[in-house]
Amino acid sequence: MLLCLLLLTCFDFPNRFVLSGNFHGGTVVASYPFDDSALHKISGVYSKSADDEVFKYLAKAYASNHPIMKTGTPNCPGDEEETFKDGITNGAQWYDVQGGMQDYNYLWANCFEVTFELSCCKYPPASQLDQEWRNNEESLLTFIEKVRLRFDYLFQTLCHSGWLKDLMIAPKMLSMPARIITVMACGHTGLDPLNIGKEVYWTSN
Repeated sequence: MLLCLLLLTCFDFPNRFVLSGNFHGGTVVASYPFDDSALHKISGVYSKSADDEVFKYLAKAYASNHPIMKTGTPNCPGDEEETFKDGITNGAQWYDVQGGMQDYNYLWANCFEVTFELSCCKYPPASQLDQEWRNNEESLLTFIEKVRLRFDYLFQTLCHSGWLKDLMIAPKMLSMPARIITVMACGHTGLDPLNIGKEVYWTSN
């Protein structure tokens, strides 16, 4: 286990991922941080991260495009009564996990990770894989498209906090082509970090 952690760290930190999906089986839901809570109760404790609204947005982006997940009723054998509002859940509220991958990525690698439970069956037979692909194709593409949210969200957050005035930023740090942006001023129409598409900054060029 220690070797796995060391290898992961050596891979994770130099590459600086900004968005990640962790794929599981066992039910059908999108689970977002935190998986762990201060109380370490088995379940029922909503463990809110500083970016809770962003995580809910990312989880819903996947769930809303999945024909089963979006219903919030996986109807898995043995758990027929299990429901998830909008097909998403906070990890610790569902069940507490200490030392989980998505918490690690968020806290230590600055990567937004969501866990996707894709099927009631952990190991579906080959005959079901084509249907599973169709169930998840649009969700996957939509989630991948959200990678630009991280950059826009960073700028808007810094604008609101007043940190961006006349600040030089090198987007290379965010896995973008290397170039310098001089931010002259910030403009925003509210405090919603998810209003992507509205102009949130101006550059000198």
